[in-house]
Amino acid sequence: MEFEHCYVIGTYVVNAGQNLKTMDAKKKWNTHFEAYLRELDAKKPVIWAGDLNVAPTAMDLAHPKPNWNKTAGYTEAETSAFARILTPPDDAPEGANKFVDVWRRLHPEERQYTYFSYRFNCRMKGIGWRLDMFVLSERLAERVKIWRANCETET
Repeated sequence: MEFEHCYVIGTYVVNAGQNLKTMDAKKKWNTHFEAYLRELDAKKPVIWAGDLNVAPTAMDLAHPKPNWNKTAGYTEAETSAFARILTPPDDAPEGANKFVDVWRRLHPEERQYTYFSYRFNCRMKGIGWRLDMFVLSERLAERVKIWRANCETET
């Protein structure tokens, strides 16, 4: 969606699939989406939200070591593509801006998850992944406010 002062993008990002069978499609999507994101960001700031199907760091999933480069969402290709969006590499187009993973910036040491497999009672065991995120143009980051709802219930 385009607004006067920013773009808002909602996505469900391609999943690399069981046994990484659709990794090539995800790599292609990542390449094209990064170019699209940067094209929009060159015009005005971007807010990108959704199921990004990547756990960007080891803190973003309960069991990082056994999943590294074996499980969709936590491979070198996926985490590198995400990191490239946050901090453009030297070969990025001139003027490419940084993006911010809002949750991780505000909570650098916390382990919180947005996805729990329906198998093996994962939610009850706290075995999850942080796959759903808000990523925004760095120039918007200082405008983010933390809001805490009053979760007390009336009896």
